[in-house]
Amino acid sequence: MTQPTLPQDPRFLELARRAAALHRQGQFQGALTLAEQLSAAFPPSPPLLSLAGTAANSLGLTDKAEHYFRQALALSPDYAIAHANLGLVLKASGRLQQAEASFRKALDIQPDDADVWVNLGNLLRATGQIGPAQAAYEKALAYAPDHAGALYNLGLLLVELGRPQEAEKAFRHALRLRPDWADVHNELGNLLADGLRFTEADAAYRQAISLDPNHADAHFNLGVLLKDSHRDREAAACLERAIAIQPEHADALNCLGNLFVDQGRPQEAEAAYRRALALKPGSANVHNNLGNLLMASNRLGEAEAAFRQAVALEPGYGHALGQAVTCARRRYAWAQHDADERAIIAAIDQGVEGIPALMVQSLAGTTPELRRKAAELTAIATLRPYLARPPLIDPSLHRSHARLRIGYLSADFREHAVMHLMAGILSRHDKERYAIYGYSYGPYAGDAYRSRIEASCEHFHELRGLDNLAAAQRIAADEIDILVDLTGHTGDTRPAITALRPAPVIVSWLGFPGTLGIARLADYIIGDSVLTPLDAAAHYSETLAWMPHCYQPNDDALEVGEAPARQEVGLPREGVVFCSFNQGYKLTPTAFSVWCRLLTEVEGSVLWLLAAREAEANENLRQEARARGVAPERLVFAPHLPIAAHLARLQLADLALDTFPYGSGATGSNLLRSGVPLVTLQGEAYVSRMAASQLHALGVPELVAQSWEQYFTLARQLATEPERRRALRARMQAGRTTSPLFDTRRFTRDLERLYDRIWQQQASGLRAPITT
Repeated sequence: MTQPTLPQDPRFLELARRAAALHRQGQFQGALTLAEQLSAAFPPSPPLLSLAGTAANSLGLTDKAEHYFRQALALSPDYAIAHANLGLVLKASGRLQQAEASFRKALDIQPDDADVWVNLGNLLRATGQIGPAQAAYEKALAYAPDHAGALYNLGLLLVELGRPQEAEKAFRHALRLRPDWADVHNELGNLLADGLRFTEADAAYRQAISLDPNHADAHFNLGVLLKDSHRDREAAACLERAIAIQPEHADALNCLGNLFVDQGRPQEAEAAYRRALALKPGSANVHNNLGNLLMASNRLGEAEAAFRQAVALEPGYGHALGQAVTCARRRYAWAQHDADERAIIAAIDQGVEGIPALMVQSLAGTTPELRRKAAELTAIATLRPYLARPPLIDPSLHRSHARLRIGYLSADFREHAVMHLMAGILSRHDKERYAIYGYSYGPYAGDAYRSRIEASCEHFHELRGLDNLAAAQRIAADEIDILVDLTGHTGDTRPAITALRPAPVIVSWLGFPGTLGIARLADYIIGDSVLTPLDAAAHYSETLAWMPHCYQPNDDALEVGEAPARQEVGLPREGVVFCSFNQGYKLTPTAFSVWCRLLTEVEGSVLWLLAAREAEANENLRQEARARGVAPERLVFAPHLPIAAHLARLQLADLALDTFPYGSGATGSNLLRSGVPLVTLQGEAYVSRMAASQLHALGVPELVAQSWEQYFTLARQLATEPERRRALRARMQAGRTTSPLFDTRRFTRDLERLYDRIWQQQASGLRAPITT
């Protein structure tokens, strides 16, 4: 192969060398000007035309660059460098097929050019041709084993392929060759962070920044790492620095918005998200995050719109899809109810990750298999790097203790429905036989419940400021025997802590109403014979562990005060008061139609509901009532009140109506404690059997219906037969002191016996359902 030569005129050669020197010094305009002057004064020279094209390309003058490269090739068709450089211009202008052809032509002429193999590999990777891209990088390294660019880009490809060990090897080899390459340090940091090697990742990002203080992505990535480690002040500084360097860095603005949310600064968070969207309107993730913020602020209509926009941009965005449906249900905006349910079920069938498992529980059309799959997909969406790590604790090496160490892990150690149930258990544990540890990672409220819980635990640790690994290591250091997860897939959940397996036995209880979907997250789930029957065992990733009477505890410190007068809470003096204080997203059009039918047939009755925090929702439900032939004023909305006042007012209700398929848990306890009969429809799901479990334990199983028609008939009979209703309430009143449902001490002893049996199985290497 003959390479083109330069004219041998001494003046020409001197000026050509000067043009090349200017180009090497980054003075591209000077190089281009001089090359163009020479081309006008002397016969055309392919090397000089190629130099002009390279300088023009560096200045962003792609049309001019392409013109010069094509001129060079017209004079010298086998000029490999010109083909390669033309390929770069074509790639930059989006003509990818032509670019690939130019790279391959260059390699046909000069097959040992490692730089061109790297450029071809980059193009192939960008177009999703992963196998050929890898082959191109490997070809470059075959010709030049120490080609730093080939190693770097191969490392990026290996990351995409999920081969982190090989990627790390490639990055570190590149850094031995070019230790001052900030981009590689940054990408190595990303790889280490994904592998939960946070200290090393921190060092890699900081090295990138020390080499290039204006490396916006390194500042951003360090900010993300610090945010996830709850080092908020440092994280904010890094993110703000990234934005200062690159004001259009939408990802940094998005992360800053997330940080503001964590810090309870919603207005600043919204401003950050909206700035990010102005820069990157096609970002489904930013729309989703804005939706989360608006939803938390009870701006449900706006939140739903944001979530649906995220789904429109990215149809497989499971979290946004689930949250959009939740917002619609909380707003009682039922126009898309059936279509939404079908979309959720189809997405789960297709393996879409991230749909909140809690909202799936409210779908009537789900099967046990689908609910379990939904929980699994919810977990996998965030847990992959944690599931890949070996457990922190090897059960075979765990030493026994004189007292069984029970750890309770929760995001809700505060005024919260779970603690309304749990606080009495924590205070009643036998401290001579059990060492009780509390681990909190949720928001700190500093209320009376928090104080009571801290006083009830022998040891109490705040994990909120620790990352997931550090939090799990804190638990492991305490040598906990049985760790009880009270949160599961709800609220401020951090399932990565249990995924790291910081205790030999993990139990799921109370917080999430169903299976967690992945066996690694919990070994057992506490239920009972009604809630979790043996014939449903296959639908749980956990082993069933039954309480003898009811899965749900109650706190005997809760007292029902004197009831207010009806008019004080907006109820009519006369007439039957039906009530439901379940959250709005649990209510379906089917259930509401049954309730409206009851209102129609029970003259003078009203329906007493918990008011939505967004006024539009209450009005939507009134309109739904009107459409079913019920005057809107027969719906009475009750404001949110503290638990003591709420229990007192509940006594005014004559009959409670349960939702389906997602029924009453803690809400049911409140009603039964206040003496209100609760009619429930029992289904096959955990959430459809919670109230049934409580009613059986209270000794009034006749309130459990098996069909909608039976539900309606039972509710109508109780509403229209006051003597029967009074007799039922008298039995329930007696049950408050005689049944196991409200006997906190008895429940605690039963729970401790269950823990003992779980631990005995662990010691013997067994794992079988505990059902007696």
